[in-house]
Amino acid sequence: MTGSRESWWRRAWRAAKWYVAEFFGDNAYEKYLVRHELAHARLGGAEPAAHRPMSRREFYRRLTDSTPPKGCC
Repeated sequence: MTGSRESWWRRAWRAAKWYVAEFFGDNAYEKYLVRHELAHARLGGAEPAAHRPMSRREFYRRLTDSTPPKGCC
């Protein structure tokens, strides 16, 4: 019974972490990398500079620059 309880708690913890990451957008960069890889999939060789994924810093900078401010201030 202890093993099934631990696995239940482990699954619940993973689900809670996933919901928090989705809500706050903590996994936005990882989703971007997956979409980028699918959109620019190649069978070999180096990608040209135009098709390289953005760095994490550049991704979040563009994300925050393109999001309009919310609220009055």
